[in-house]
Amino acid sequence: MEFEEKWTMHGLAESDPGCRKSVDELKTLILGCGFLPLFRNAVPGFSVEEIVSSRYWWSGDAAADPWEWRMILAEDADIAYGKLFNGASGFISKDWFPYFAQLKRDGYDSDSAAEEGLLNRRLVKLMGAFKSGGEIIFSNVLKNETCLGGAFETALGMAQNKSFLICHSFAQRINRQGMPYGWHVARYCVPELKFGRDAVRSRYDMPADDAREAVFSQVRHNFRAEEGALKKLFK
Repeated sequence: MEFEEKWTMHGLAESDPGCRKSVDELKTLILGCGFLPLFRNAVPGFSVEEIVSSRYWWSGDAAADPWEWRMILAEDADIAYGKLFNGASGFISKDWFPYFAQLKRDGYDSDSAAEEGLLNRRLVKLMGAFKSGGEIIFSNVLKNETCLGGAFETALGMAQNKSFLICHSFAQRINRQGMPYGWHVARYCVPELKFGRDAVRSRYDMPADDAREAVFSQVRHNFRAEEGALKKLFK
């Protein structure tokens, strides 16, 4: 006998006063707490999934669907979106991104990290596509340019987790007639392009351990979080 696996979303009732019902309400929360993963994780309550209704996911209704909201917030000037939480997707505010950059980079940008031998070959190849810092590249184009094949998704996730890349926006591809077609596809850029080089690197003078503790303390201030869960989430 075969059993179909069911993915259960853990959300709030729409009547719950804590339930966020719009992308503007979600943005306010993200800016208030500084950063927030998209889906449930080891820290109870610390996700978009747990503070919205489970009813509208993947409905395609931009007014109510949190999956659609991620595309809207990816383009917001005050928020970064991507696989920023140990391979899991989520949001970080512009004010808090420098702490993450220092926590993950420890004062190195991708070029200097590569020169010091701190990045693997695949990550060096991926980041080479963003050599000028001004590129905004569709994920499918990036995969073709880097020729990483089956290792592409792993390298892309690692680049985001290290805060070297973020999702700039989602857009449809353009056919030969200049018309958009198909599903919306993620486009990537370096965070310095969105927030500015000085802003992203403004905590480079802070020890990485201090940046980590600042992030941990911010989560503890808003949620009940065990040390082990925090270390795993912000690895």
